[in-house]
Amino acid sequence: MDHYTVPQDHLDYIPPEGILQSKIITSALQKNLNFTQGSALKPQISATRPPKGLLGLILASVEHVFKVYLSSEKGKIKKFSDDECSSIIEDYWSKLAHVRESQWKQVLASANHGNSND
Repeated sequence: MDHYTVPQDHLDYIPPEGILQSKIITSALQKNLNFTQGSALKPQISATRPPKGLLGLILASVEHVFKVYLSSEKGKIKKFSDDECSSIIEDYWSKLAHVRESQWKQVLASANHGNSND
């Protein structure tokens, strides 16, 4: 059986692999991509036109939250802002540029985004 077509509650289901398909990332991606459904967004988000900027922002946000959580000086952590996080977002964006189309299909499918087939 192909694990991409097996329902998640099936015994043969194999969970997605990699950080881009982790539950925390796909949940944030799904929530944000839902806002694009039915929109006039042209071209539509897909594996050939992936949401690299959005995913870069999500990854930087998650990194920031974990840094705050793990810090013993929680009150001294700088706010998530352009000044503090733009270089982190750019770093993620440059790494996301190397994700292959086949991987984007998997990422978008993990986020249950309907336009992940092209």
